[in-house]
Parts: sequence; C-alpha cells; structure tokens
Amino acid sequence: MAVYDRWHRSRPPAGLDDPDPEKRPKPRKCGTAKQPLYPTKEHGVGDRWQVRWRDADGKQCKANRPKRGGKRDESDPDIYAEALDAKVTAELNAGTYIDPGAGKTTFKAYAEEIITDRTLDPATRVKMRERLNKHVYPAIGHRELGVLARRPTIIQNLIRRMEQAGLSANYIGVIMAHVGMVFACAIDDEKIAKNPMNAKAVVVPKPVKKKIVPWTGAQVAAQRRELPAQYKAMVDVGTGLGLRQGEIFGLSPDDIDWLRGVVHVRRQVKLIKSKRIFAPPKGGKTRDIPLPESVKLALSEHMRAHSPETVTLPWRDLDGEPHAAKLFFPHSAGTALHRDRCNMDIWRPALERAGIVEPPKEGERRKPAREHGMHALRHYFASVLLTEGEAVQAVSKWMGHHSPKVGHLRAPDAQERDTDAQAHRQGAHLVVECPECALPGQTIKDRPGLAAGAAEVLVVLGAAPGAAPAPADGGERLDHVVALVDDAGVGAAAVFELDAVLVGDAAVGGDVRVLARVDVDGQAVGVL
Repeated sequence: MAVYDRWHRSRPPAGLDDPDPEKRPKPRKCGTAKQPLYPTKEHGVGDRWQVRWRDADGKQCKANRPKRGGKRDESDPDIYAEALDAKVTAELNAGTYIDPGAGKTTFKAYAEEIITDRTLDPATRVKMRERLNKHVYPAIGHRELGVLARRPTIIQNLIRRMEQAGLSANYIGVIMAHVGMVFACAIDDEKIAKNPMNAKAVVVPKPVKKKIVPWTGAQVAAQRRELPAQYKAMVDVGTGLGLRQGEIFGLSPDDIDWLRGVVHVRRQVKLIKSKRIFAPPKGGKTRDIPLPESVKLALSEHMRAHSPETVTLPWRDLDGEPHAAKLFFPHSAGTALHRDRCNMDIWRPALERAGIVEPPKEGERRKPAREHGMHALRHYFASVLLTEGEAVQAVSKWMGHHSPKVGHLRAPDAQERDTDAQAHRQGAHLVVECPECALPGQTIKDRPGLAAGAAEVLVVLGAAPGAAPAPADGGERLDHVVALVDDAGVGAAAVFELDAVLVGDAAVGGDVRVLARVDVDGQAVGVL
C-alpha cells in the first residue's frame, strides 16, 4: 500500500534538457527548488492524494482524499490519505476489511435482491415488497448503502416521516424490521461495515402493548349463537383447540385422530395478493393438540348437518402444486373461506348481533374491532387453560408459539375462573340453554331457580342423589335439561326420543338434545 500524489508526476518529465528554455516543462509553484513538482493531466481535478491497495482477493483498489495527513491529530480517514492507508492496512491484517465500492449499491436495488433471493415465506415476500415500495423506497431507495451506513440520521428521518404520515408504532416497527434485515444482509455480504439501525441516533417507536382481556363465556356463547349454522362449530374449534383463523379454515376431518383424541394441525388457508392458498401453519411448525370431548361432539354433529367438502388450492405459493383437503368449514361456493370476506360478511355482523361491538350508525363505516376478531377465541382458550393451572409451556406448544410467552393475556377473576374453567372441562363453552329458565347465551350453572341440591349442576340427566324417581311410564327423570341450540332451536349432541320429559315442574314432549350426564357435584358421569 502507498499514498500517491495525483496532481504531480513521480518522475521528471521528458524535455528537461531541451536547449530551448521555453520548451522545457515548467514546475508548479507548490514544489521547491530542491524538489520541483511537475503537473499531471489531472492537476487541480478532484482530490490530490490517492491511496492504492489490493483487497483479500487481489483486486486493485484505490480511493482519493483531499489531504495527505500523517500528523497525530490528522486521523480522519475520510479526509487524510495517510489515515485511510493505515485503516485499510489494519483491516486487511485483521480480516475485517470491506470494499468501499461495495456500498455504492442503492438500498432499493439491494433490498429487491434480498427479497428475491432470500428464503422467505411467499406471503412474507409479497408483504415485505409492498411495505418497502410504499413507505421506504420513496425516501431512501435511491441512497447508497454505504452512505446510509455512515449517516444513520437519514434512517431516523425515514422513521419521522412515517410517524408524521400517521402510521402506528407497531406498523413502523414491522417496516423497520424489514429495513434492518436488509442492512444485516449487507453486512454479511461485506457491502457495509455497520448497521445504521444500531446507531444511538436511530430510535424506533416502541410498540404499544395492549393488555388483552379475553372474552367471557357469555360472549363466546353469544357469538356462536349469532353465527350461521354452518360456521357455529368454528367457535368450538377456536375456544377448544386454540387454532388461528387460517388453521380453522384449513381444518380437515383427516387431521383428527378420533380414537386417540388428537388434532394434527398441519395446514392453514393464507392469502397472497388476496388469492387463497394452502400453506403449513405459521412458522412452518405443525403441532398436535389434545381433542376435548366437547369439541369432538361439536365437530361430529357439525359433520352430520354439514358435510365437509374437498377443496383444492395451490400449496405454499400461487404457482405451487395443487393440494386437496376435505374441509370442515368451506365457503358456500365450494372453495376455502376468504379471510377478509369472512371477517366482514360473517364474523363482524355476528359480533354486532351478539352485542359485542356496536353496529355502525346510518351513513357511517364500521370501526375496526381487531380485539374481537376470530383471534379472541384463541385468547379465550389460553386464558381458561392458564387459570386452570395448565403449564405455560404446554399451552404455548398447543398454540404453536415460538416461545412460551402468553403473558399478554389478563387472567380472569375468581368468578370468571370458576365459570369458564369448569365450562372448558365439561364442554359448556358450547352455547347452552335451558328450555325453561336459561337466558340466551348463558350457561345453566349461572341460572337461578334450579332444583334443590343442584346449584352446582351443569347438566343433570337421570337419577341424581336426592332426585325424584323416574316416571312410571319408563321415561327418564330429567332434573335439568340443557340443550345446545342454534338459530332453529336445536344443535349438537345425542337425541333422546321420549314421550314426556320432566323439567322442574314442567313437562316437555318430543325430541330432547342432551349434552352430558353429570352428578350434583358437577362431575361428568358420561358425555353423550
């Protein structure tokens, strides 16, 4: 390595011995009588001092600086050639050298290269490109990576622009995670030496962490009641298995081991450019979840009333191999449910009818209510299991989390814990109503006026301690009947043909759909 003077010749030019003094080359005034300096063709053009070196691959490199330097206080490699020479020499010896020319690639060109070549989920690739195109490229897409690495204030200005545009702190965090990934890859490719996202000058707004308040059992029941008949069991699946929305849409009878009571979560319905595909669960992680008896009953009855349909969609990407699956909850048109349309046309109207969210006033648009989306069923699942004392690691595993963290859920109070936890064990998180005394969307356990000795009884079928004997005609004495009801007043469970069924002091004739047999202590005797 060496430092060269670009403006002056390193050797005397020809013609110095010309007999005609007027034809002899003239030295510049910047030289001395003892050491005359003769100009080159580049004299006065650009920076005077040039540092030359060969990189680790033997490639010839060079860089110009305005001053030579060499003194103790002249250590800035962006100004002094000697300082740059020392810096490059040290980096080459330490193996940390990065070619300054590599950072001349623009941010947009390199980011598009990363999006195209990096192993990403197809939907993530589409979303990343959309976000960068809309919010990042207009501001820094034309900037060189090397410039951005040396000037982190440019990145902070980008963040400020997004804040002024009204983007939420959470969304800005997602976008800047993409930006940070691009810079991290640039460091690995030795295009830049440092990530400007790590500079103190760059402050990404902290995401707003909202404490999630899970639904109550009454809200779950009300939402199930208001959904169309073919989609009611989605509530049972969400609260009983903790599946994500796309996993509910992609659930198949073939995914269930009915004998061993296990659900294999191995597919979801995703959207890429608003088109449906089948894909593995989030993070590519399949998992197994215990199948509660209540969910087994609900799905069995659902299949009896609404036959699953085979749906074929591309696998993983829009041009992926066709993948066929028999779905519990297909769209009425014979394809998979579309997330956006389901949310607006099926789920949201049911929320309004159930009184969970306020319907829009005439002439107004619906206000967002993400906290009451289908994900609320998943929160309910976690909160009930945690308050029952289930291990956080087990709940996290069943929910498909990457780490055992579900602390964002608020633990229900004592009354909710008594009601919802027992409901989950016995299956009462399904919509249940007593034909005589229950109000819509409430469980029998909450009802006043139950028969003596049955205050803690969820469902009493047959002779319980202290119950009256069976009727003389051979029918069963029902201290309290709880029927699963839908819009038509009927729903899941076994059907009993009885001439007359006694409910309290009233007689109800005809078919009675009964959920479970339990004793007066609330312990299940059998699920029918």
